[in-house]
Parts: sequence; structure tokens; C-alpha cells
Amino acid sequence: MSSLQESGLIYPKNYEDEYVALTALSHILHEAQVDKGFWEDFEDTWLTMIDRKLMLIVGEVAEAHEEYRSNNDPQHVYYRDDGKPEGFAFELADVLIRLLDLAGALGIDLGALVKEKHEFNQTRPHKHGRNF
Repeated sequence: MSSLQESGLIYPKNYEDEYVALTALSHILHEAQVDKGFWEDFEDTWLTMIDRKLMLIVGEVAEAHEEYRSNNDPQHVYYRDDGKPEGFAFELADVLIRLLDLAGALGIDLGALVKEKHEFNQTRPHKHGRNF
């Protein structure tokens, strides 16, 4: 049993509803991003839009990395004076929001794809045959 399983952070292996929920969440998050105006600047090509959205995801990953490099506990959250939540965990949430927004915009059934990829990965060797 992994340490994550022991900590209670991993749930039982009945994931079917969770995969469907992931796709539904992508649609909810995309609609919210549209409502907030994050999609109104894309009169350019889809290629430009996808490029920009991917770089926003990279930016959120970089912010998570900076939180980690600052020796902050990954589970520690804090709030700016204006009430904005900060910390490694919130940066990961931002990564997920941006990722699911993009999937929702493109009509990608991310839940089904994650399920299929997870099932394939279960057939692969330890560390997928690599060092890390």
C-alpha cells in the first residue's frame, strides 16, 4: 500500500463516476471562463488560441514550482490581504482549472481519455521502464 493510500488521500478503485465527473467539470469550468471573458479575445485561429491557453497552463505550473521552491509546505495555504487564496495547492487547482477549461472548449471528453490512459498505464512496467 502506498503512503498516499495509507493517508486516505486515494479512494477505492471504483472510478467510473469520477471519470464522468471530470468531463462534466470541464464543461462547468469552461462555461465559467467564458462568462468571465477569458475567451472573448480569440478571434484569431484555433491554433493561436490553443497555444495561448497552453502557455497559461505552463504559467500556473511555474507558479506552483515557485511556491515549492520557496520551501512552503505543499498543503499550506494562505490568503493575500485582498482575500485571494495562495499556495502550492491553489496553484495546482489553477493548473487543473485552466486544463479543464481548454478541454471543455475543444469538446474533449477528458474523463473518458483519462480512464483509457489510466487503464493502459496499469499494463506498463514499473516507472514505465524508466529511471524516474
